[in-house]
Amino acid sequence: DGIRVPSRVFYISVICLVSLFCFFICTVAANIHLLNSDLLWKIFGWSIGITIVSIVLIIAVPKLMEQAK
Repeated sequence: DGIRVPSRVFYISVICLVSLFCFFICTVAANIHLLNSDLLWKIFGWSIGITIVSIVLIIAVPKLMEQAK
């Protein structure tokens, strides 16, 4: 009766939520000190980069583990 969600999709959504939360916290911290600064865009870039790398790892690691068998 419930909705079945593959584990890969679940982990990707968790990573996206954590990354968005970290970006939100960093944005609040950056706006407290430097409003409209380059630091905000640097934090945004790092957040997006970490999210992309994490999603790629979640997709690639199981495939690499299957090939290793």
